[in-house]
Amino acid sequence: MKKLFLLILFLIVIINIYLCINYTSVEQKFTEYMKDKNIIIVGPADYVNNGKRIDSYDIVVRLNKGHNQIKNSDKYGSRTDILYHCISQDEENGGEIPKDKNIKFLKFAFPKKAIYGGGRYILKRDRINHVQQDLFNDFEKKLKTMPNTGTTAIWDILNYDIKSLHITGFTLFQTNYSKLYRETAYGESGNTGEAALKAMKEMGNHDQKSIANYYLNDVITDKRVTYDKEFLDGINKTLSN
Repeated sequence: MKKLFLLILFLIVIINIYLCINYTSVEQKFTEYMKDKNIIIVGPADYVNNGKRIDSYDIVVRLNKGHNQIKNSDKYGSRTDILYHCISQDEENGGEIPKDKNIKFLKFAFPKKAIYGGGRYILKRDRINHVQQDLFNDFEKKLKTMPNTGTTAIWDILNYDIKSLHITGFTLFQTNYSKLYRETAYGESGNTGEAALKAMKEMGNHDQKSIANYYLNDVITDKRVTYDKEFLDGINKTLSN
């Protein structure tokens, strides 16, 4: 019995060492990939309509089901270089984790301990990592709410030594989703942004006023950041409601 226990303990240690080495390797690659790059993050809002400009950036970042937007490359661009995913593969959340090999990095918008869907698939891939546990915990405490995937992605990108970040397709749910991103939200096919806001209020997560204040005070004041008019409009509308 003692030998079996020691064998199990040994295997656990070996697995943890392997996972730590793999994570470090991927994180190092990710850090190097981000360095001095001009980056655009494309959110899910329906107003986006400039595929040529999106493709002109060094790195194109999308969220959850956003990789589907490249089906209309004229509007949304033709690449997804990095995909931030919320881990849950439920269609009301992140949707199925894509197996597209053209996606250079898949990054989960929650730490490893937060895995609740799709985790087994992750461990087999060498271009996947998570946001860092301690940093995320501090960020969540600062926000005083759980950040959306998009908010986490913007925060995480700005933690790297990038050259610039342009934000497009974000209105804090003041406008509807792109149909390629999400045709319905909680049974609503018309006012999908409004439906998402209602659901968040009912569930008590992702407080948008707290997130809007973070964008206002920490994101748009960052000299590396540029953004669409719609992003600022969404912040102001959220804070005025």
